[in-house]
Amino acid sequence: MIFLKSLSSFYLVFLAVYLLLRFTLGDTLWWLSLLNTFAFLLFIPLPLTLLFSWLQKTQWLRLLSIAVTLATILWFGSY
Repeated sequence: MIFLKSLSSFYLVFLAVYLLLRFTLGDTLWWLSLLNTFAFLLFIPLPLTLLFSWLQKTQWLRLLSIAVTLATILWFGSY
C-alpha cells in the first residue's frame, strides 16, 4: 500500500509540475514540446489516482488530485 501511495504521489506531483510548465512556458523547450505532443497519454491514469487518493487519508494527496483533475478538465474539456 505504501508503494501505491508513493507512486500516486510522484505521478500527481509530476502532472502538477508539467501543467505549471505547460501553461507558463508553452512549447519553448524541446522536451516540453515532446511531452505536449503526447499529453493526452499522460492523463490516462488520472481517474485511478483520483480514486486511490480519496481512499487514502492523506489530505494533501486529495487536494493535489483535485487540483490536477480540475486543471485537466479545464484544458481538455473543450475537446
